[in-house]
Amino acid sequence: MNNKSAEQIRLYNNATKEVPLEKWGPYLSERQWGTVREDYSENGDAWNYFTHDQARSRAYNWGEDGIGGISDYMQNICFAVALWNGKDPILKERLFGLTNGEGIHGEDVKELYYYLDNVPTHYYMKYLYKYPQASFPYLDLIEKNWSLSKKDPEYEILDTGIFNDNKYFDVFIELCKLELIFPFKWMSWTAGTINLNNKEYDYKDCSLLELSMYITYIFRADKFTPGTKEEIFKKGTFDKILIRLKENLIY
Repeated sequence: MNNKSAEQIRLYNNATKEVPLEKWGPYLSERQWGTVREDYSENGDAWNYFTHDQARSRAYNWGEDGIGGISDYMQNICFAVALWNGKDPILKERLFGLTNGEGIHGEDVKELYYYLDNVPTHYYMKYLYKYPQASFPYLDLIEKNWSLSKKDPEYEILDTGIFNDNKYFDVFIELCKLELIFPFKWMSWTAGTINLNNKEYDYKDCSLLELSMYITYIFRADKFTPGTKEEIFKKGTFDKILIRLKENLIY
């Protein structure tokens, strides 16, 4: 085990569990609406029984959805972002797409989103969602695709021109699982005080435990001396610590 990386050790430990999964992960569906899981219609019409338009005001029975979200593996608790560009009539809480009847080649999500990074145990994950600054073209996507035949190419979100002139938000969702703040005698940690006040210190040789101690120190100290956290953020110290945390988690 001594030669294994932190991720390999986590995978080894998971293999011995009754449920060989991390408790938290990207188990949250990006589209729960319009699925057979939520279909209680008399004629088996899942698409029209639970639509995207209804999803914001109806409760699901067998799951949840969200953009770049996470949940525990039983999906009892779910976390995801909610966005608003100041133009849309609704919050952007889930991916939009066409139903089987609206799309010319079956169901289809009409969004731009990217899975940038992940490790098998999901201790580190990174996701990118591109959110238009203008009103999202919900109706345009439905009507244009409805008018096409199966021989035509699909009408995609880029075809609407909504991303022209680069008028969109890059929403990066970066998740890291770690018990970063824990009790220890941070006030008597002299080395930590010195290094946090040293702008040239790069935290390169710090272990995962030491990096967690620095984060604990920062947040605990801010409670006693308000402004400490803000000052450390401005110096770029926190960014350095996060970079080292990512390296420790993956390698």
